[in-house]
Amino acid sequence: MVAFVPNDALRWALGLASSSFYRVIGSLKEKGLIAGGAWRTPATLRVKGAYRSGVYAAGSLYAVRLPHRTRRPRLEREDYAHPWRDLEGDVAAGKTAWGLVGESSSPPKEDLEALTLLLAFSLSPSAKPNALAIDSPTALLRAKGGRRQRVEALARALAEEFRDPGSVRFYAHLLWGALRLEDYGLRQGALEVLAWAIGRVREAVATADLSRRKVLRPGALLASLLKAEGLLDQIRQAPQWRVA
Repeated sequence: MVAFVPNDALRWALGLASSSFYRVIGSLKEKGLIAGGAWRTPATLRVKGAYRSGVYAAGSLYAVRLPHRTRRPRLEREDYAHPWRDLEGDVAAGKTAWGLVGESSSPPKEDLEALTLLLAFSLSPSAKPNALAIDSPTALLRAKGGRRQRVEALARALAEEFRDPGSVRFYAHLLWGALRLEDYGLRQGALEVLAWAIGRVREAVATADLSRRKVLRPGALLASLLKAEGLLDQIRQAPQWRVA
């Protein structure tokens, strides 16, 4: 899984001092759990009283090894090429991680609050708000209350994002199935596998758009990825026990 985040925002959300934060990041890299690098973008910014054009670091990219994977994570060229942020727009609007940390008295106390804050930076400017929760199924789907509404909203968001309006029930089936596998101990980490597969489909769609091609059936690609991981068959074979 690859994510963009400004280190200032991540450190602040975790409630860590700079020295502790970078020590933890270094340890995770040594263990092969993450890989990281600065994400840079062309921009014209006011520096020391004058506007200067150049290439500026806008945040960091992290490739994270998911629990069901064994290969060391790595960042690819397309990860750096993705338009993660509009740096000039963020600076003009005052929506920078440095500004956020300076204006806030204390980091968020709840995990969901911290996650929402970080995703505000991690999602590209063109991302739609209703896709927010798809990137964080652990926090937003595992919670017991209001599951039905969240699953329905996520299924509709996926169908809209992948331009596949006739497959809302299919996406809901996958979401319910992953939840069922986790709730009844049939497969731990099922939601992470689903989130990983969704991410791969998004990358394929984005790459195809850049090359003026199209992924004709994103839902079929998602099913193929889940089948290769053994998750699709588990979802289909699991007893239809209640998880709402």
